[in-house]
Amino acid sequence: MTQDAEMKTIYLKRGRERRIQGGHPWVYRGEVWKIEGTLEGGEEVKILDYRGKFIGRGFANPRSIISVRVVSRNDEDIDEQVFMDKLQKAKKRRDKLTVDSDAMRLVFSEADYLPGLIVDRYGETIVVQFLTMGMDLRKKMITALIDAVFSPRTIYERSDVRVREHEGLERIKGDLKGALPEKLVVTMGGLKYIVDIKNGQKTGLFLDQRENAILAGSQITDGDVLDCFSYSGSFGMQALKNGARHATFVEISEDAVRSTKQNLEINGLSDRATFITSNAFDMLKQYDRSGTTFDMVILDPPSFTRSKKSLEGARRGYKEINLRGIKILRPGGTLITSTCSQHLAHDLFEDIVREAAQDARVSSQLLYCSEQAKDHPMLLEVPETRYLCCIFLRKEE
Repeated sequence: MTQDAEMKTIYLKRGRERRIQGGHPWVYRGEVWKIEGTLEGGEEVKILDYRGKFIGRGFANPRSIISVRVVSRNDEDIDEQVFMDKLQKAKKRRDKLTVDSDAMRLVFSEADYLPGLIVDRYGETIVVQFLTMGMDLRKKMITALIDAVFSPRTIYERSDVRVREHEGLERIKGDLKGALPEKLVVTMGGLKYIVDIKNGQKTGLFLDQRENAILAGSQITDGDVLDCFSYSGSFGMQALKNGARHATFVEISEDAVRSTKQNLEINGLSDRATFITSNAFDMLKQYDRSGTTFDMVILDPPSFTRSKKSLEGARRGYKEINLRGIKILRPGGTLITSTCSQHLAHDLFEDIVREAAQDARVSSQLLYCSEQAKDHPMLLEVPETRYLCCIFLRKEE
């Protein structure tokens, strides 16, 4: 427990306190006016405005551009009980959800008031990521609390992500409780998925697209589907499950293609599928030039922009794939296109898709504009938690 007399204090510059007082948990280095004491990475600090008015407590890291991440708005020690309360509240929120899966996100970092902590459940296995110095230093305590609150058989760490390097942390992964089963299979939307916990993207699967994939499947009962950047094949698989005649899966990663094949096999859908290991940009161009068309085109690329500086290049990339996707779409067909970058605002992405349709000289109907799955909550005060946009568009017949 941190004693008040020993606690370091950070004062914010005048005029820089409003965003943080409004609920945003990040204190940037440039917003700090002065510091009482010498900060050590991961230690608890008190945050005050320039007049000395209390704002919150959080974990500091002088090595990061984000100097402090607020964990509590109360003037109390951020101890084991605070973590327990936050984990129990996160569990209570998930218990209220109706999710067609035994895989879901249990703790979503800032959106569950635990910045830097990700907890995902895959059946009886929990995968956790400690993304910040403050969370990493408390790993043993947090792991024990996760075990107590969620009662998993296995806990595995996937803290092998680049963001940890900005915190001065190494990328690591490994068992925290028990050992991973040799084969882990979960269900989503009535389909089975083999999960590669150790080496798969994110913590094993893209859980944030679960509901969008299910919605995509409901949009087709026949016809041909093109699933680009397919990864585990969830979008195309849902379409096949609902009656699509054939699905072509395009993915540049050989490991991902192998995983998709396995997923279709265990669901009995392989006989209506083609797998192409290739760059999706190249395949979209090839289909456009050859006149090959589809009844549904799915574009779910990785983020094209990791910063505002690369936004213009990302805009061109999204414009190109959506233009190609619309052009190879049959009249009456459906385009499902996504972006997963917090730096690309939803209205800007809609503009890009609209411009692509205009350049293709087609009229289109906006069917749905959806976001991340409901177990990935969004905070209005923290726009960074609202990062995924998925547009469903119907081409004029």
